[in-house]
Amino acid sequence: KILRQDPDNVPASVNLATLIRGSGRLEESLGLLRSAALRCPEMPAIRFNLANSLTEAGRFEEARKEYEGILESHPEPAKIFYNLSTITRFDEAHRHKLRRWSDLARQRQGTRSDRVYLQFALGKAYDDLGEYRNAMEHYERANVLAAVPFDADAHHRSIRRTIQTFDRSYFTAERATASQARPIFLVGMPRSGTTLIERLLAKHPEIHAAGERTELGLLITAVARKYASANDLADVARTVSKEDLALVSKEYESLVLKPHASKRVLDKMPTNFLHLGWIACCFPNAVILHCRRDPRDTCLSCYFQHFTQRLPFTYNLDHLVSYYRDYELLMSHWAKTLPIPIVDVQYEEVVADPDKEMHRLWSACGLEAPQVVEEHLESSQLVQTASHWQSRQPIYRTSCARWKNYADEIPQLIEAFGDDDLNG
Repeated sequence: KILRQDPDNVPASVNLATLIRGSGRLEESLGLLRSAALRCPEMPAIRFNLANSLTEAGRFEEARKEYEGILESHPEPAKIFYNLSTITRFDEAHRHKLRRWSDLARQRQGTRSDRVYLQFALGKAYDDLGEYRNAMEHYERANVLAAVPFDADAHHRSIRRTIQTFDRSYFTAERATASQARPIFLVGMPRSGTTLIERLLAKHPEIHAAGERTELGLLITAVARKYASANDLADVARTVSKEDLALVSKEYESLVLKPHASKRVLDKMPTNFLHLGWIACCFPNAVILHCRRDPRDTCLSCYFQHFTQRLPFTYNLDHLVSYYRDYELLMSHWAKTLPIPIVDVQYEEVVADPDKEMHRLWSACGLEAPQVVEEHLESSQLVQTASHWQSRQPIYRTSCARWKNYADEIPQLIEAFGDDDLNG
């Protein structure tokens, strides 16, 4: 309404661009941001927004141009440097850019957030360059600076309560909803390869990749608030009514499934492994795919990723080991008790033979292999994941056994998971 009355209103254009980007109208969003950037070239925040959208669209060269254009004028150059690092594969030819970008970021690192972004960016750059000791020093500084409280003991107790609640007797025909929906849930540890698996699965014309959807967790929490126990979902699950479970399934269908009713919708929120008991009740016909990856590579990749405090266990290797052990414990429990089959997907096997695994997983989803395989993640598609860059790259095996580059720096992971070849 504002733009109909005042087409040149820049704040309204930027806000509208953000809203429609979230609904998948990426080209329209980019058009609004480009127009706003042209009208207000003195506002680096607009070009930053544009560069972020270009990154999500996989247009990395255009995004780099925008990021570099505002590196000196933006109030947070360290964040710009970090974003540049995530879409750059550093090699010797990048040394001069690395010096320039890092120098500009160092000159104005006034806040802790600035220092965190700078250290994560340097860690990524030196990892690409093969200077692993140097990279680890920067990653360690970044994680110390970024760390937020995480109570590993409390998390373990929560997992134990979940296991005690969702025993075999919990899953009865009377508890399951009547939902006929068939969503596909791809779960696992963060950084376990879910983005790659999503990319391959969604080459099938009958699968829509919906990305990492937050709706399910929010809906479960909303129901839990009715029982005054939003912080203890296991306690709520003991007394939750079938009507409230049906409400969760109905709302999820409305928000996530119905906009793509002609296709099977794939939800790749990894931490939905915590909610598989709820999923089994809300969606008796769901497909559960469990992505597994070498635990040392998984934990190290989490440690190297700045999740902006969304996953507090990722900033400490001891916490990562503890969280991983609890994840293993819970997934082992689900495999024994869940009334829905869980299909394991081993990341290393997918990398070794993607065509074979792709066809196996399509079959697990009840789909026949298509005569024509669609290309997925074209530039017009929004990629809402921490892996914007990786999601657009060819499949490569260098991500397997990456931990060996850091074997001397990760005693916690070696002690927990060994130092031999892949042990699952």
